[in-house]
Amino acid sequence: MIQDILSYYNYDPDPRWDNKPLDYDTVEHNWSAWFLASVRELKPELPDLTLIHEYFKPSELIELRKHLEKLTNSKEFSQRLDKFFEAYVADLVDDPEYLVQSTSGIRIVVPNQDHMGRLLAFHTGYWTGYNNVMGTVWIPLTKSILTGNGWNTPPEKNRSIVNG
Repeated sequence: MIQDILSYYNYDPDPRWDNKPLDYDTVEHNWSAWFLASVRELKPELPDLTLIHEYFKPSELIELRKHLEKLTNSKEFSQRLDKFFEAYVADLVDDPEYLVQSTSGIRIVVPNQDHMGRLLAFHTGYWTGYNNVMGTVWIPLTKSILTGNGWNTPPEKNRSIVNG
């Protein structure tokens, strides 16, 4: 039994998973276009994903997230994700039999989110039960910038945030 959960996470991350951006073929794996098509099922007039906050009221974002989660539970998504993982992720894990979360986590982070009553200031798998042998692949559908949309921090900074 683990007595001190914080010490459990005080480790050096696998260099293959150390907040490294994944360079992949965005034409073959155009996640943004695929998700945009799904969002347009709700708002056909939406020109691109960076403008979601202008076309959806804050009260509609949960419905949008649920709509996209249904998409990620589809057979087509599973096949696309398997192809993507086979090409780009399989070599980053030691066991050829790895698990992929059954429902992808959809995070919708809008500009000035704190003024809309939303806040995703910091996320770590530690707080959701992930352990040292679990890896996370984030696939931003829009450009991630330092304005509340999300970015990676080095392991030392992560530790200082987690440990307070």
